[in-house]
Amino acid sequence: GATSGRAIGRALRNNNCLTYLNLAYNAIATEGALVIGDMLETNTFLNFVDLSYNDIENRGAMVIAEGLHHNGHLRNLKLDGNPLGFLGGRAVLRSFNHARHARLVSMESCSFDIHDTAAKAFERRDPRGTYKLLMEEPYDRMIAHELLRLATTRNGC
Repeated sequence: GATSGRAIGRALRNNNCLTYLNLAYNAIATEGALVIGDMLETNTFLNFVDLSYNDIENRGAMVIAEGLHHNGHLRNLKLDGNPLGFLGGRAVLRSFNHARHARLVSMESCSFDIHDTAAKAFERRDPRGTYKLLMEEPYDRMIAHELLRLATTRNGC
């Protein structure tokens, strides 16, 4: 479940040989996806990752997208059957803007009509507000990176 997803994500930070990772149907949930997305930022060996049907919601998808933003090696990512939500799905698609090479991302049977109503939901189009971010948390770190990107690319921020 989520505990094993977190353990795998932490272990793969030091990966220097594994190129194919299939975690489909493992119930890693959003909590496991947060750590795996964080790992994607620095992993330079994985070429294929399958996270299909793991109950990954928008916060997990947004951290995965942040990992993709920094990862120049991953070629194929499967997120099929996850409730990514509107913000998570959009973040994954937006990560294509920064891809250095062709990348295949599959999101078949995902739910995109879910809107996160949690207090920590981050909306890139309207980032106003006060943030208290814990930088050891992958989702909070993703928000900090996004706020920095917005501040350096938008006039008036």
